[in-house]
Amino acid sequence: MRLLTVLLFALLAMSVSIPAQLMAHVPPNSVKIPLDKDNPIEADYSCFIHWYVHFKLYEGKFEKTDRRFYLKEFTGNEQEGNELTISFLVMDKSTKENFNDSMKITRDADGYWFYTDEQGNRHQVTTYVHEIYYYYNKYIFVIMAGFALVAGTGAFIIIRRRRKGKDVINK
Repeated sequence: MRLLTVLLFALLAMSVSIPAQLMAHVPPNSVKIPLDKDNPIEADYSCFIHWYVHFKLYEGKFEKTDRRFYLKEFTGNEQEGNELTISFLVMDKSTKENFNDSMKITRDADGYWFYTDEQGNRHQVTTYVHEIYYYYNKYIFVIMAGFALVAGTGAFIIIRRRRKGKDVINK
């Protein structure tokens, strides 16, 4: 009975630790959005690259790729216009070896970054931003701009009516 309990606890600990490793780069209270910065930095694309290396990048290139590869560290990036080449060190969990690799992401005319795999499939690069920043840009900024527009229009109408009233009195 003790052995079964220990094995179940170990299984639970392993199942919790793998997603925790991947989510270690995600700030708390954050929202996942498409990456649209002009000059992204490592913090902007790291979550996407970690996830993509871990689950998708080596499918079809190696046997049994499920949760086999981990991004160990970023070694550099080089941006030329709308192309960003990201270099990194990958650890192969089954062979315990490390190797260098890179990914090239491109920015479309709409401002969003995409990664195109060898088959030609496009994957949108995402980033995480704090909830407050996200909701401020999405809702509060628009409401404040709308309020300023309404206030400006109201002031314009009031000033115009007052001027027309003075013109009638002076005639």
